[in-house]
Amino acid sequence: CTVDSPDNRCGIFLVEKIQKGYGLMTEKKQIGILAILIVFTGLLCVFFGIRSGKSTPERMTSAILNNKYKDAVTKVEVSQHGEVLTLYKDASLQSNWVGYSDSDPELVFPVDSVSMEEFLQNSTDIRDFVLISKNPDPQKLESFNLLDSSEITVNYYADESSVSSVTFGSNNYSGQKIYVTTPDSPIYEIHDDFFPWLTTAGKSWANMNFVPKNIMGITDASDIQRIIVSSKATGKGKNLTNATATAAATEGELFKEIADKVLSLRGGALINPTVAEGVSEIFELRLETGNTNSVTLKVYPYKDSFVVIPTVFLNTVAEGYRLNYGFEISTWTYNTMAQWVE
Repeated sequence: CTVDSPDNRCGIFLVEKIQKGYGLMTEKKQIGILAILIVFTGLLCVFFGIRSGKSTPERMTSAILNNKYKDAVTKVEVSQHGEVLTLYKDASLQSNWVGYSDSDPELVFPVDSVSMEEFLQNSTDIRDFVLISKNPDPQKLESFNLLDSSEITVNYYADESSVSSVTFGSNNYSGQKIYVTTPDSPIYEIHDDFFPWLTTAGKSWANMNFVPKNIMGITDASDIQRIIVSSKATGKGKNLTNATATAAATEGELFKEIADKVLSLRGGALINPTVAEGVSEIFELRLETGNTNSVTLKVYPYKDSFVVIPTVFLNTVAEGYRLNYGFEISTWTYNTMAQWVE
């Protein structure tokens, strides 16, 4: 067979031979590459499997506060930047929670009972504690904000005996976890659902309602029996009772309006009542319940706004309980109250 054969069969034969040889080489090459990939993939699996096994963090399930102490806790201290906020059950106020700061111990305010219950529940919830560092040195603690002025320490007491103490540091990169430690213990990472309470600011813990319903035993407006409002500026006033609602339609509507509204009014900022010393009162509202508990709200001008000072009286409590607080309020809130005497 020659290349210049008339029917060119020799050329066709050569081409077919070359194609078969190339196909064989290609097939062998593919098998070789596949084998290399299999080996490489296996090595990667082994490498990362070993690496993963080594880096799996240790964890445990526990709680910040043992559940058996939840109802026994009588005092909580929150400290940061040298400031200590004390929250405690006041026996003279039927064991309702009140609070004060060591920077202003005369400002004693009622604590939001719902928020306090949520805080204690969070503290006793079983959660994952992921180990970050077993034997942290001061430098390690500081890197997680657990040994500087930014850390927040919460101490729990039952009858003056400490039952738990935990220090909260910074959040992790996601912002969803927070680093914690206890005295002479490792650093752990837990889910951060403590954010609302990690502060020594009284406003974040206080019951900011003008009327502390839980302390006065009020469920809703139907528990209010008498409302007395008076304007010291105009000399006008009204004395409304629950019976007014059936005696006179107009005054009955006003009684219901005031009863509903006053229970929803809230302060804008927690403030020491001493700011009203030497200032003339301009408005007063007294609210009485069926069990003769009462709260008197006195309003004073304050800077460019106003301040309201609640005074709570409980018929079952001897004088001497420590509530002493006020709220800064807006002009809108004052005008809302002032119109009740018109």
